[in-house]
Amino acid sequence: MKKPARVFNLILGLITLAGCAGHALAASGSPHELPLPTPAQLAWQTAQLGIFFHYDLQVAHRQYQPAAMLKEPPFLSAKPPDTDQWLRVAKAMGARYAVYVCKHNSGYMFFQCRAYPFGLSYSTWLDGKADIVRRFVASCHKSGIQPGLYCSLATNRYWNVSAGRTHNPAAQIPYDRACARMERDLWSHYGPLFYCWFDGGVLPVQKGGANLLPLLRRFQPHMVCFQGPAGAPGGLTRWIGNESGLAPNPCWDTVTAINQAGGGDPHGKYWEPAEVDISVLAGDHWFWRPHGPNRLLSISRLVRIYYESIGHGCNLIINAPIDQYGRVPRSVQRRLSHFGALISRRFAHPLAVCSGTGKLIRLKLPAAHQVDTVVLKENISLGQRVRRYAVQGLENGHWRTLCSGQSIGRKWIDTFHPVTIEALRLAVSKSVGEPVIAGFAAFDVHGQKPKKNDK
Repeated sequence: MKKPARVFNLILGLITLAGCAGHALAASGSPHELPLPTPAQLAWQTAQLGIFFHYDLQVAHRQYQPAAMLKEPPFLSAKPPDTDQWLRVAKAMGARYAVYVCKHNSGYMFFQCRAYPFGLSYSTWLDGKADIVRRFVASCHKSGIQPGLYCSLATNRYWNVSAGRTHNPAAQIPYDRACARMERDLWSHYGPLFYCWFDGGVLPVQKGGANLLPLLRRFQPHMVCFQGPAGAPGGLTRWIGNESGLAPNPCWDTVTAINQAGGGDPHGKYWEPAEVDISVLAGDHWFWRPHGPNRLLSISRLVRIYYESIGHGCNLIINAPIDQYGRVPRSVQRRLSHFGALISRRFAHPLAVCSGTGKLIRLKLPAAHQVDTVVLKENISLGQRVRRYAVQGLENGHWRTLCSGQSIGRKWIDTFHPVTIEALRLAVSKSVGEPVIAGFAAFDVHGQKPKKNDK
């Protein structure tokens, strides 16, 4: 992969109220006007963990074939993909949103759309009436997981497009019209969507790209867009800059330019939080290979990625490939389920937790205990305020620094050598306005008894 509903509406409404309050407090309680998340961005950041489902024509081939060579794309399963099984995997992993890759680089559209003659609407498979997006969205609602769709516009082999440009200039306008038709069908036929991935970004209207903003405002005003068009009403998210699963330290929710990859800038004027994307398949593979090999990332590697993505203030989205039978392979299902159980076990029961406002916040433990991990959270509806902090522990009557850092944001995980202490305190030495800490929790991860296959 290349880089360059009722319940939902109720939750979004509640977050909207919080977001409005945040705008007022930021303006009156800070010496500077801080960028703030939209209600949709705030909901997305609160979700934290997502899952990808990659499924395209190469699942049926030893080697990828250009779309133009395929008169009728082969499907190796007579039955539609088991999207309910996909979402069971997502649930077991702990994902709170899911993104289905319904149009990848081949250009094949795995949904009902007649933007151009290369998709399920034109297939003899299930008499041309199959619609995997509809099945996927229904499965998401059934499982209580928010639905998202990946529909890249920057690459399309059917149209011979790369970086949003066709190699035949005369085809650029028809291609842009097809893009608008594709997105209109996706955004208007399946109800409210939580998230949309524009892998590789979108070609600006000024440079001949499709005008997507009117469609977003009309059909999906509360949808967050990854690398989407500037001005998207739900707000944008950005790429962290690698597919290794690791975010830098520090990492900020603000950037100086729209769709600027990387760790962000504390002085940035745009709120555009980062997402870390990784495939459970080792070797940077995103699609299942029927003839193998399909090696998986280890549990220890996935846990490290969690600490250095969600634990660095970002969202994390992990790819679960779909095999030639339309299911998440059993080995992938087991690996992601185990990962989800391990993360839940580590962080479900803190030794103590508190919240507070100000530059010094104390966390009292019920009794002296070994501590090796702290989780910090800002109330980001008021902006990202903390610029420098230290976490200190009370040991034998003396305070000692256990860890320190710069950014906190939605969630930051700090680890250190195990130490037995009676209390902790968070000391913020630099901030923009008054720090508002939504969570300060202590854990003893090393003290937990490991289970089989935790490596």
